[in-house]
Amino acid sequence: MLKHNILITGTGGCGVGEGLYKSLHDLKEYDLYSCNSSDNSLFLFKEIKNSFIVPKAGADNYSEIVLKICNEYNIKIVIPGSEPELVTLVNNRQLFEEQGVIICANSKEVINTFDNKWETFNRLNSFNIKTPDSTLSPNDGAFFERNIFPLIVKPIIGNASKNVFLVRTQEELDCICTYLSLKNIPIIIQEYIGTAEEEYTISVLSDFSGNYLGSIVLKRVLANGFSQFIECERFEKLDLVAQNIALKVASKGPLNIQCRIMNDELYIFEINPRFSGTTPFRTLLGFNEANILLKKVLNGQNAFNKNNIKYGSFGVRGFIEEVYSNDVKNKVKKYK
Repeated sequence: MLKHNILITGTGGCGVGEGLYKSLHDLKEYDLYSCNSSDNSLFLFKEIKNSFIVPKAGADNYSEIVLKICNEYNIKIVIPGSEPELVTLVNNRQLFEEQGVIICANSKEVINTFDNKWETFNRLNSFNIKTPDSTLSPNDGAFFERNIFPLIVKPIIGNASKNVFLVRTQEELDCICTYLSLKNIPIIIQEYIGTAEEEYTISVLSDFSGNYLGSIVLKRVLANGFSQFIECERFEKLDLVAQNIALKVASKGPLNIQCRIMNDELYIFEINPRFSGTTPFRTLLGFNEANILLKKVLNGQNAFNKNNIKYGSFGVRGFIEEVYSNDVKNKVKKYK
């Protein structure tokens, strides 16, 4: 069997990269390689000969180092496993394509739009898609006339619920806005929609031409920014709405939609144009979105089969611990 060499970046910190690695590791058609900017990655030490420590995504030579690894190990596909790496690699996509390496990610236009929550708000409004009322200013009188507490304050750029606050009073709002301003974090203030009991995460996968490849809707319960508990049912109406959104925004790759239901209407409060932390759940439920996209890229095959999804199931997230001897660290190849 012809095997394809795949590099997954950002495999540390129990994040998206780790989930992608788990989703693809047991598939015989791939030889997986992983890299991380530190040694806090579980999978660096499981497959040492295929593991690398690289600079952070913000380093000037990050893309050149990743491309060097690709050339040394005949890797033709790179899947970004963290937000900073996603942005850097997509912005340097042409550099990789010139060397015959595919960055397995959405388009630069979609990523740059939906990585910014204010741009997300404006784009969704332009399509008449319901989204929380939003403002950039704590002094926007019209916004505060339309909305009452509680409100959500969050960074314009960010993920995993870092620096996201639910504020219930004017005093709390003033305090949080001052705090984030001191940290030079631009913010967006949003209407609080619905309840945590009606929150959903929806994955819609498209190929690089924008053709639909598959989707799945999960109801979720969050803990520390991660989906701790999920339920998988058919949720057909939500699925169709999400597919329509992916089409309208011209998604070309993975798209993760975060939403709530209020008064029987769907409100989109965030779109992540990438694979997400719930990727391993989806794989276990019969929707291995990374594998589906890889099969389309490598073979032109659409491997999505809705009948494979385990509707009527739930999932619970935990952690895996491993202990290694100190000498193992010296066996992982380091690039600077």
